[in-house]
Amino acid sequence: MTPAEWSRLEDIVFVLGLPHAVQITLNVEKTPTLGSVIPQFELFMTSLEELGKATPSLKEITDVGILWATKYYSRMDNSRAYAVAMFINPTTRFSWIEKHWGSVYIRKTKAMLIKMMNDYRACYPLPQASAMAKPASVHNDQMYRVAKRLNLASMLDLDTPVLQVETPTTVEEEFDTYTRTLSLRDTDMIKFWDVTEHQKMFPTIYRIALDYNYIPMQASAVPCERVFSSASETDTKCRNKLNPNLFEVLQILKFAHWCERLNFMADLLTPEESMVVDTRDAVDGVEDVDGLNGLMGTDPNLGEEAFNRALAAICVD
Repeated sequence: MTPAEWSRLEDIVFVLGLPHAVQITLNVEKTPTLGSVIPQFELFMTSLEELGKATPSLKEITDVGILWATKYYSRMDNSRAYAVAMFINPTTRFSWIEKHWGSVYIRKTKAMLIKMMNDYRACYPLPQASAMAKPASVHNDQMYRVAKRLNLASMLDLDTPVLQVETPTTVEEEFDTYTRTLSLRDTDMIKFWDVTEHQKMFPTIYRIALDYNYIPMQASAVPCERVFSSASETDTKCRNKLNPNLFEVLQILKFAHWCERLNFMADLLTPEESMVVDTRDAVDGVEDVDGLNGLMGTDPNLGEEAFNRALAAICVD
């Protein structure tokens, strides 16, 4: 290859590093969810556009990447799962859509969410008790790491004041209350909805979260293949008439049992107190030096006396 061809190849590798950064971040995440797909996909597309503008020599390559990314991005419009999963993410809620989407898409998405909430409200009435919202205690800064790596952290500046209000009564009030608040950027979505106060604060959105919040999304096909392999071990020829609901329960129970059995670190963590060695014991108000350092003393010239003291200590019954 000529030097010019090598240089062009290096340019292609550099551009491919942008989607690779997003893929790596999704792969290493312990519980990646569907709600982070669109924000990170848009971060990747924006980084390509900015790179093409800043470096004209790479624009031909970035244009090809944007073309293919737009093709796949348009397929997401055929499913409402992406927008719903992003909506129930307490770190984005509706702010990402309002900031980065067009007015037409904002109106369509809001109408879709309100209709979905009304459908869920018809199936799940409001609870009697009300509660105050509390911030989640477990955090996760996966999306921020991607944005920072792509030098697009400003796209995540969605912070609004965190409010504490009573449980809303109508769907519109619940939607407005939920979208007016915003959790900390590194709040973990799964742990957020595990908090009882949040479940009571946004009961309808919580029901939606039960269906959409736990949709896993992996950038690699390996975890998916593991799920199918595990399912094939349950749905054998001798059990080919299992009810779908029972099959789901069995898979969840098996996964929980598997996680519990293979927790090799359980009960093996040494408390910090056990690792602290106190070499001095106080007896009758006088500190008595204990241990080998105490027997040997601090004076290097007292070798024979120190040896006799050590020997006497060893021979004591």
